[in-house]
Amino acid sequence: MVRQRVDSQTIKNLYANNTCINTNPSEKIEIESDFQRGDEETGVWSKQNKVLYIDSLQKSFPTGIFTFVKDHTSISWKVIDGGNRMRAVRDFKDNKFQDLRGKKFSDLTAEERADFNTITIPCLWLTIEQTDLPETISTMFKRLNTSSKSLSQGELIKAHGWKKNCESIELAKKLVGDKWVSGFEEKDNEVSAIRDKWCEVFSTLEETTRCDNLAMMLGYVISAKVNNFVAFDKRYKKLLPHMSNKNCSTSLSPQEKINIYSKLNLFLEVIKQLDSKDGFQVIKGMPSQRYVGPIWKYVCEGKLTTAIASKIIVFHNEHYAKSSEVKRIYKSILGQTGETGKTKITAAQKYIESFD
Repeated sequence: MVRQRVDSQTIKNLYANNTCINTNPSEKIEIESDFQRGDEETGVWSKQNKVLYIDSLQKSFPTGIFTFVKDHTSISWKVIDGGNRMRAVRDFKDNKFQDLRGKKFSDLTAEERADFNTITIPCLWLTIEQTDLPETISTMFKRLNTSSKSLSQGELIKAHGWKKNCESIELAKKLVGDKWVSGFEEKDNEVSAIRDKWCEVFSTLEETTRCDNLAMMLGYVISAKVNNFVAFDKRYKKLLPHMSNKNCSTSLSPQEKINIYSKLNLFLEVIKQLDSKDGFQVIKGMPSQRYVGPIWKYVCEGKLTTAIASKIIVFHNEHYAKSSEVKRIYKSILGQTGETGKTKITAAQKYIESFD
């Protein structure tokens, strides 16, 4: 059962606890990037957003409640709602921008600075108990944010893995690389080698603003782990049972890691032999789930024989690349929009296998 308390905190106290001026660890507040859009330092607010928020505080306008969370193992608090507002307060007090009057914090009179520091903001403090479900925090985060801009699937996955103890998520982060700092431990650089090969085959992997590549890479990891194409998905709801179900460990066994690595390597070896990757609609190093699906289904379910691999290569190099009619039929089978389910993927596989 989630415990909660409500109080009001002055800007002076919030700033001190966020910037570590207050050295009491139990009062420290972190603007945790795993619960926020954008990175930990900048978030997604523009300078104008920050200016208007500060002006609202100065004019005693309603500005909403800050929500902080910690679980039974945490010492410090993390901002689950209000991260961009907290950054605005921090950056204004650090003289990084001017208010609507054109004044930085240091330009204010002593009285104005004191008045600003004593502004109180309502705060909700949530403590997650040991008996609560692993997805409790990500569920709260989702519901807090659905009243405005909907969270992306990657942002939900990012929040779910905030403790960095879900090895599948950490592996996906390691594979995507770029801005991600992963807690995944690898031996003999196996994962780094796979990532290098991926970048060579598809182009350099980079994360999108809203963590789409993390979500898609997790689909590769989990579908390879469970040998089931149905799990080749980037939707949080679809992947959740494989991340936090009571019957599902958050760790990967040595054999599961070997299976994932071997399937990713096999997949990349096949793609590497195709003359062109244009048909896969690669964005920031990640191919379209729709167009790469027929190949990955063979791989993740352990059904890619030498004969099938040869047919895939011949189909893409000799037929799809050279015939506009073949390309049209193949795309129509997969569909241009909407969900690409197992039925469409299976039909696309049969079409590929029909060519000699």
